[in-house]
This record gives sequence, C-alpha cells and structure tokens, in this order.
Amino acid sequence: MNRQSLVSRIGERRLDTRKFECIVPALSTAMVDLIMKRNGWDEDTAITRFMRSEVYDRLQDEETKTWNFSALLLAELFDDEQNGELVWPEVGWWSPRR
Repeated sequence: MNRQSLVSRIGERRLDTRKFECIVPALSTAMVDLIMKRNGWDEDTAITRFMRSEVYDRLQDEETKTWNFSALLLAELFDDEQNGELVWPEVGWWSPRR
C-alpha cells in the first residue's frame, strides 16, 4: 500500500496527521492490508470501509489508547464490527468510553 495515499485519504477525515504520524505508516497500513486479505477487498474499498468504522474513530481518539493495539487485534475488531458483533476488550488500564 502506498503510505502517502493512505495519509492523504485519512487526512480527508479530519485526522491530525502530526499526532498520528508514527502509527499511520505501521499500524494503519498493516491493518488495511489485513482487511484487504481477510475480506478480498481492493485497497480503495478497504480504506473507505476502515475510515467509516468505529474502530477507526477510536484509533483517532488518543484517549482510547487503541493505537496500542496490534494491527491484528484491530483488524479482528473491525471484522467484528462489520458483522455487528463489536465488543471492545477490557485491557488493564484501558476501557472504551462508550
């Protein structure tokens, strides 16, 4: 996946790219790659659906600390969300705000 295209597309959703410059190339790219492979989607479809997800919204919110999750866990949460079965894990110091 082209890092610059992902940064540009994510920027369309009001993401402060300075804040997430560290995770965009690693975490978001890895997650979109997993989403593409797991669902058989092309890059545009995977990016669009990822950016419209609650998982992506939480990833943008630094308070949720979801950027600490692995790409695999985030991809699994994304798949659960797509299936209407999203349950956020309780992870020690972290819990969802909603």
